[in-house]
Amino acid sequence: DALRMVYCEEPKDVVQYNRGLEAASTQLEIIQIEGQAKDDEDRIEREAERLQSSIDLQEGGLLKAGLFQAEDGDHLLLAIHHLVVDGVSWRILLEDFAAVYTQLEQSNEPVLPQKTHSFAEYAERLQDFANSKAFLKEKEYWRQLEEQTVAANLPKDRESGDQRMKHTRTIEFSLT
Repeated sequence: DALRMVYCEEPKDVVQYNRGLEAASTQLEIIQIEGQAKDDEDRIEREAERLQSSIDLQEGGLLKAGLFQAEDGDHLLLAIHHLVVDGVSWRILLEDFAAVYTQLEQSNEPVLPQKTHSFAEYAERLQDFANSKAFLKEKEYWRQLEEQTVAANLPKDRESGDQRMKHTRTIEFSLT
């Protein structure tokens, strides 16, 4: 359900809409990559950036898929906006994707498990909980606690400066 969402900015808020089943298709863009290995990497990176940046919150298409066909093999990119997918959702999607891939590889018709709960059902339950006596009672407790909260001024061994990029690295892996 979440992959069919669109987000529209209204005067005082951003509103989420589900576009329905007719808006559910995602096209796999096939991109031929030819050239030297380093050039291939650069082109794949540029095309991946283009696909990711084409995600449009207002018009939809929150999932983009690209298959890069290069001399060293094929590379699949699935890009999904973080508003509609989290770590748990990625795990479920990749498990389903792997199951379909395995079934097709064995010349079987792909079969996925039935959908469990809809986003609408989730939203209704969340709204019910937000209006429940138990939540309203607990909400007041957390508001009071928030008002009392003071940022902890912890001692430092030394000034560290801006470290946002110091401990980063790129990890590449393949799913087989």
